[in-house]
Amino acid sequence: MSRMIVAGATSEALRPFLLRVAARGTSFALLGRDPIALAHLATALHEAGAPGVSLFVLGPDPQAADITAAVRDAATGGPFVAAIDATGAIAPESAVVADPALRARLWRANHELPLAFVDAVRPHVVLGGAIAVA
Repeated sequence: MSRMIVAGATSEALRPFLLRVAARGTSFALLGRDPIALAHLATALHEAGAPGVSLFVLGPDPQAADITAAVRDAATGGPFVAAIDATGAIAPESAVVADPALRARLWRANHELPLAFVDAVRPHVVLGGAIAVA
């Protein structure tokens, strides 16, 4: 059985791909901020054919340590054939310039969290597996 871990799993851009992979019998470890959206995605993946889906809720403002801990917990179920990070975020440039707190959150979402994900998941991806950052 193959396993995939996905951070930022509720990204609508990923949904069609994840459903196709689920139809091939892949199990998932899903990391995300919104427990309701994760639960809806898990249901859809089960209905598409995924034999197992584990959810890891990171909360509304995850930190690198939260990503690392979630990956470590997800890896207890065995290695992954693929890992995808889709945690990035965008905002209008005018808002970013005017709001230092927003700028810091975007830096974390687009730089720190993806790097934490790659660092944490790398030892848990099978030889020949793939890690992608969207």
